[in-house]
Amino acid sequence: MMQIVLPLKIATYLTSLSFICLSIFFGLESLNFPAGGELFPLFLFGCIILLSCLLTIESFLKKTKQQSVQIKIDFFTWKPLFVSIAVIIHVIFIFILGYFTSSFLFLIGCSILIGLRDARAMGITAIVLFPLMYAFFEGFLNAGLPKGILF
Repeated sequence: MMQIVLPLKIATYLTSLSFICLSIFFGLESLNFPAGGELFPLFLFGCIILLSCLLTIESFLKKTKQQSVQIKIDFFTWKPLFVSIAVIIHVIFIFILGYFTSSFLFLIGCSILIGLRDARAMGITAIVLFPLMYAFFEGFLNAGLPKGILF
């Protein structure tokens, strides 16, 4: 197992800068949402930027002895990042494969990623979940979910 050792202040600055950059990127992307749909995401991203700036200021002003952060590089440590990347890929593939096909693949992929190997549980979840989602979004909300290659 590998690990990276960083000074605490540098790790804090990198974390804050990463969240600020991501918030700006997604905030700019949300400006393309229709009919005022960008307001809530912009509020959230603004809050993330504010909190990141406060974290940076606190780290800068705080006098601490030299501390380090150890970042382990193994699958279990990075699993939340992999799940987050899977969510982003899922959202992209919704518009290519369609909502239900992409969601089905996401269900299988994330189940395997988090360690659930029971095919029966995944099958039951899919059989119950997807008809309910279809009924709710298409029938009740008339949402018109994205259609792709299959559905």
